[in-house]
Amino acid sequence: MLRTPAGTTIAAIMTATEWQQHSVRGFLAGVIRKKLGLNLVSEQTDKGRVYRIKDGKVSPATSRQRLRKMSNDLAQKRLAFGPERSVAVVTWGG
Repeated sequence: MLRTPAGTTIAAIMTATEWQQHSVRGFLAGVIRKKLGLNLVSEQTDKGRVYRIKDGKVSPATSRQRLRKMSNDLAQKRLAFGPERSVAVVTWGG
């Protein structure tokens, strides 16, 4: 979604992942920008603010592997807090 030239909105990511808005924003800032070091750009359009990865420094395969590992690590940490917390596990094709 983020690698397409048209980009995507936070609302679209929320629908695809069933995450809340603050979780999507944290993912974009903490994982996409900081951990993966990708060039995430945003622009205001007629359909709202659109985010996309521009000129990514890391290959898509490496990104998928890193994201899968971070997602699994996060799920394990959340499971440690008990079953009352919901866990969203992201799976990536590839």
